[in-house]
Amino acid sequence: MKLKSILNFIVFSILVFLIFQCNTYLFRGTGTERWRIINIKEDQDLDVIFLGGSSILAYWQPPRAWNEFGFKSFNCATNNFPMEATKYMIKYGMKYHKPDLWVVEMRPFYAYTPAVEEGGFRSSSDSLGLLEPIRYEYMHDVISNRKLEKNDDILSYYLDLSFYHTNYWNLNNAYSWFNIFNTYYDHENQIAGWEWREDGVADLEKPKGFETENIAELDPYVEQCLVELLQFCRENELNMLFLGSPFCVNKESTMIYNSYKRIVESYGYDFLDTNFYYDEMEVDFSTDFHDPSHMNLLGAEKFTNFVGAYIVNQYNIEDHRDDGNSDVQKWNSYYEKFIKEEIEHRNITFELINER
Repeated sequence: MKLKSILNFIVFSILVFLIFQCNTYLFRGTGTERWRIINIKEDQDLDVIFLGGSSILAYWQPPRAWNEFGFKSFNCATNNFPMEATKYMIKYGMKYHKPDLWVVEMRPFYAYTPAVEEGGFRSSSDSLGLLEPIRYEYMHDVISNRKLEKNDDILSYYLDLSFYHTNYWNLNNAYSWFNIFNTYYDHENQIAGWEWREDGVADLEKPKGFETENIAELDPYVEQCLVELLQFCRENELNMLFLGSPFCVNKESTMIYNSYKRIVESYGYDFLDTNFYYDEMEVDFSTDFHDPSHMNLLGAEKFTNFVGAYIVNQYNIEDHRDDGNSDVQKWNSYYEKFIKEEIEHRNITFELINER
């Protein structure tokens, strides 16, 4: 009788947890911020995985890279991606992939502030399952080393249903119900982590006088995170490229990136600051940027072509376009969808340019 009671209690506890878990996933936000990370396992046998924030989402176009170079890549990224997330998302990605190359965009390190940026932190941590140990390692790391607002409820980060429980509109959202097991992938809108962002054109001046070989003193915690990431990558014998994407730089920002470069190269890894290759990329600051910090689709095309060629030349990534398997068909369909959608966005962008 006692054994039966114990078994009944165990079964009851499991059911309660499953209900709690499904409700957590139901009330969490839906959309690309979530699906880009949790469903990195959707596209199998990836050759290259990019990690970073909006400067990856707006710059790197996996379908174009496939068509031009034949390698399969994925944007594991969110807006306001915390720098600490880089190591943990690599750990998560390693559960499903053994890519030839991991590419780390350095803007999350450059954008570091001591306070927790709630949106980026929740978007990345809440994309992972409740039973995923990496989620709790990551959250503990951030919460232990960053400043929380006085009214922040730490428990609401770990048990996020207490934060999202008022999202009653999710009950009328089909995508929320699709994702009650945290496994749904939005094939219609997701293309290997690429998404179309708001079309815009900023008329900017090309940065001048930013070139310097001097270095800056880094924030101690930023340097600590970078060193820990590099040690982790070296211990796991990962092939890495550290990347600086184009934005309106100045001498101070160049000095900071020079410091990143010095540390990265001391661990035997490559650091590519594309701000030194404007001419090679044929970047036009009057048409290729959405704002001073982000390129638009015209700039993204130039960035993808330049960085893609660099990756192929430096890392001997295999061209899979002639493999003749279902993966080729899938990635060709990604590109076909991408190029059809690009026509509309390109037309809007040129209209904005002509209206100036």
